[in-house]
Amino acid sequence: MISLSYSYDLSYSYALSLIQL
Repeated sequence: MISLSYSYDLSYSYALSLIQL
């Protein structure tokens, strides 16, 4: 369960950085 939230958090941060570009 923890690894799921971790990978979700990574994907979310990645999407946010793409939007800021």
